[in-house]
Amino acid sequence: MNGTQLLSNFSSSLSLLNVIEKECKDILSKYYNNSKSHGLDHVREVAKRALEIKYAYPDIDFECNDIMIILAGLFHDIMSEQNREHHETVGAEIFLKEIKKFTFIDILSEEEINKVAEAITQHRASYKGEYSNKFCE
Repeated sequence: MNGTQLLSNFSSSLSLLNVIEKECKDILSKYYNNSKSHGLDHVREVAKRALEIKYAYPDIDFECNDIMIILAGLFHDIMSEQNREHHETVGAEIFLKEIKKFTFIDILSEEEINKVAEAITQHRASYKGEYSNKFCE
């Protein structure tokens, strides 16, 4: 894949981010407030940066697709304002409950949905366990 193709794919992924964010807007708004450090701007930026990393290293198999990256980015801090100490665990549970409401849910396999939940659970810098897959790293 050449640079032009990579740029085109990345641009498509940013468009996909906008579509998914709009579909998730009600759910995201319910859990995130206007916090500068862990609000909607932060999680959108995390999703965008994660996509940039994926496209900057096309030879690495991150064991995920763009939808998984976007969802993990958008949901990774979902409970950080309400339960900072355990937000990653509670956030993964909320993700698994709320994901069923999305129209795009049939695009992802059960395994992919569970990988997103694992990435949410394992995203903290203080996480001391072994990562369950390359995507979680």
